[in-house]
Amino acid sequence: MQFVSDHVLNTLRYIGAMNRIGVVLSRIEADAFSRSRPPKAVIALSERLMRTVGAVDMDSPEPVAGYLMRVRWIVDSPHGVVLTELGKGVLRSADDGYEHSSPDHLVADVALHPEDPLLYTALTRRFAKAGAGLLVDPYFKADHLPWLVETTLLRRVMVTDKQKPADLSSLRVALATVPGANEVEIRVGDGKQIHDRCLIEETRQVVLLGASMTGIGKHLTALFAPGPPIQQAYRDTYERLWQSAETLAPQHPITPPRSPETGLSRAQTGQTLAE
Repeated sequence: MQFVSDHVLNTLRYIGAMNRIGVVLSRIEADAFSRSRPPKAVIALSERLMRTVGAVDMDSPEPVAGYLMRVRWIVDSPHGVVLTELGKGVLRSADDGYEHSSPDHLVADVALHPEDPLLYTALTRRFAKAGAGLLVDPYFKADHLPWLVETTLLRRVMVTDKQKPADLSSLRVALATVPGANEVEIRVGDGKQIHDRCLIEETRQVVLLGASMTGIGKHLTALFAPGPPIQQAYRDTYERLWQSAETLAPQHPITPPRSPETGLSRAQTGQTLAE
């Protein structure tokens, strides 16, 4: 691709390589790479990275993040810059050997090994990249809500009516008591139609979860992005089910729950019957 200079492509490759392992660079960090010439002697890890993204070899390299933003090859996310589909397309045209060369697979894979001490760090980093997306987890529990609020920007969660009533009650209480949880909407969908767990990112990319949040850390599992047709199927189906799902109302623990038939509290219902 002769109309794009090497150091621009190398910076684009670098951003993409970091995105694939869950690292989102700031514009400053991307420009720091574009301005720098690598040392002649590098450690083995750096050699592998340079073979992946290429080495900048210019007398006066210039920052390129602003240019990449202007041509829409990268965009800002809440945590830094990420490649757009246009940017990935540029790299596919420029580099037959680039890891995104297959248009049928968008890499967003993270393996979660129960013995990995950084398991939850990797999980949090991957969820944080999703922005204000939708988490579909039939058995999402109240214990996970503080983590979701504090470390991610996710503000939609869909569980199912297969949850135990006690677990749904705990979620109601958590929505009313966990700081910041008032910004999260949890809906209860049809358990007959919802089985697989997935993350629909703000960018509309779909990432499948091999296990429910309750199972992560117990067994080897992974987060992985399927091909575009499968992503489209999950996105269309789960967004439709979200629209028809019932919103879970917050319930403060000192407020008596209300009867769905009368709208009165249990205490008020008992008093009415006694009268």
